[in-house]
Amino acid sequence: MPAQGTNFVVCLIGPPTVTEFEGTVTDRNQAERLSTNHPPLGVLSLAAVLEEKGIPHQLFDLNRLFYEWICNESPGGEGGFFPLAVRALQSVHANVYGFGTISSSYPLTVRLAREVKRAHPDAAIVFGGPQASAVAVETLEAFPFVDVVVRGEAEQTLPELLTALGCANGLAGVAGITFRRNGSVVCTRDSPVLPDLDRLPTPAYHLWPGIEKRRTIPLEVGRGCPFACTFCSTSEFFRRRFRLKTPARVIEQMKALHQTYGTATFNLVHDTFTAVRAQVVEFCHFLLNCGCKFEWTCSARTDCVDEELLALMARAGCRGFFFGIESGSARIQRAIGKCLDLEHASAAIRCTANHRMRATISLITGFPSETADDLRGSVSFIMNALRCDRVQAQFHLLAPLAGTALNREFRGRLKWDGLFSDMAFQGWRQDAADRALILEHPSIFPNFYSVPTAHLDRGHLMELHDFLMYGIEQFRWLMVALDRRSGILAVFDRWRTWRASHRPLVRVDGEYHASAAFRGDFLEFVASEYPAGEDAESLAVTTLLEYETQFERPYQRGTAPPASPPTPEGAPPVADLEAVPRVATGVTLLHLSADYEGVIDCLRSNRPLGDVPRRPVVVADRQLPRGGVEMLQLSALSAALIQLCDGVRTVREIAALFPCLAEGLDRFPAQPACRFALNELVRQGLLVFSPAAA
Repeated sequence: MPAQGTNFVVCLIGPPTVTEFEGTVTDRNQAERLSTNHPPLGVLSLAAVLEEKGIPHQLFDLNRLFYEWICNESPGGEGGFFPLAVRALQSVHANVYGFGTISSSYPLTVRLAREVKRAHPDAAIVFGGPQASAVAVETLEAFPFVDVVVRGEAEQTLPELLTALGCANGLAGVAGITFRRNGSVVCTRDSPVLPDLDRLPTPAYHLWPGIEKRRTIPLEVGRGCPFACTFCSTSEFFRRRFRLKTPARVIEQMKALHQTYGTATFNLVHDTFTAVRAQVVEFCHFLLNCGCKFEWTCSARTDCVDEELLALMARAGCRGFFFGIESGSARIQRAIGKCLDLEHASAAIRCTANHRMRATISLITGFPSETADDLRGSVSFIMNALRCDRVQAQFHLLAPLAGTALNREFRGRLKWDGLFSDMAFQGWRQDAADRALILEHPSIFPNFYSVPTAHLDRGHLMELHDFLMYGIEQFRWLMVALDRRSGILAVFDRWRTWRASHRPLVRVDGEYHASAAFRGDFLEFVASEYPAGEDAESLAVTTLLEYETQFERPYQRGTAPPASPPTPEGAPPVADLEAVPRVATGVTLLHLSADYEGVIDCLRSNRPLGDVPRRPVVVADRQLPRGGVEMLQLSALSAALIQLCDGVRTVREIAALFPCLAEGLDRFPAQPACRFALNELVRQGLLVFSPAAA
């Protein structure tokens, strides 16, 4: 511990949130996106407080270091990321090392802190954040290199702690900390929650590497949740004290960030932003009258929004929601203390999409009393929600997070099965040293364990999770059509039987489901197990299978499709009869058995698929430079014309064939009409022109 009178230098270390992807991320763009999508807002807020008080400090961003490691020519170097992080941290000289903590990377944080203490034995190692707060006593009892844990909100506690560290017996007077005295662990009284969040300085975003590249900046607008879901640690951490910053303060910060970094898009960080309707209404009116056009997203409960409020939020710039649904079973809703009306939840999601706002819905499986019927309800809720284009779904395996009522109920009965919920860990493999810590200290790392489930097998649930999430990511509408035909759980059971027979040696895990092998296997499965038939449901599946089979998307997560190159230099304009039109790079023409747009429209609206026109169509898929795919179903004339553009025929030669492409075209001058049609296809990005062959 630093000696009395020390002029402190503080190193704040954000919790590593992307290091769990070690071994699964090799793409630089994906690594950068991961490293900048997880700003340590809590640490940035503390840094701003220290700046305001004139306390020397620096920020160490493990996520940015991870990105730099991936960008190295040999990211798989000796020992992986951990020794690199150790060397980097050991080279930082400070009197106090403050580690932010979260559940998923807590083992890594503990290991890093141990190495920092070895390199700087006279420095104080201080933990803070949700995970350390929940297991403060256990952490200090198990790890002698951790000196102090700051529990709960730290903006007021940390400066007081820094003052007390230089005073003999000063720690006992600091509220909200856990420390050692004479070999025993001592917990001081809880510090009061901050009553006025407006008084907090704006987080020190200038210390966050890469912020200048961010199109969206996260902005904390409040803290605390007034609800008490049994599986969630948020309400415990903030002691259920719901608070929002005033609209004037939030908009002041939005304007300042816009002026400094140029962004006009914000993720408003609060677990239950809409819990008090009147405050949200006031915020929206402030935004509408502030003279700036900002776009933003937020988190909310479906029972805390209605159509009128959603319409107002959309007008005020809201572009997306995160909705924690948790279960599609009314019985489980009551058991976990969520108590959502599921019909109202579905209506709120549809209403959100109708107002052109995105919605991410999150559900959890693996609750202690969950049955097969409860699981069926959750999966059905997901599949029904996916009929809205702007809805994305998450499906998690339950983790007994530290500090939750669920964890307290099952303490002592948690099981180790080696299956990690992505609430606790999102990678495919885990460091052996991390796993050793987890096995040695189950009370400190309970999120890596499981609660007993009387009716469901967790291995089956984990495979279902991977099947659903990667399946929906790769072929969403085919999954929706299969669900409509026979129910997606029946499809999953049939898939497992087929896979065991056809791919008996395949190791089935998340890595497999994210690979091209799964994509190929699943499409082969659908072709063999759901053959084309005369009924409308079969026709829909066949059409969507044809679509997926003909167009191979990049399967690696984070891989952006190639941008179409510009028209070759010196290429003639469309009016040149000697120009040679060809299909643009990145455009794929797909030949389907039925009206693709009609199939999708019926799935969206849940109308009978018998309404779909039974006629062959051609669909053009165009890969966009920034990722994603734009689909255009061609008219019969456009399809016939674009297929003449083989990169050999000139406009003159195509114009000679133009009158034969459709009935009645011979009434128009061939060359002007053909030029007009080709020009439209160029405008849509489907064709480009090259000079005529010599």
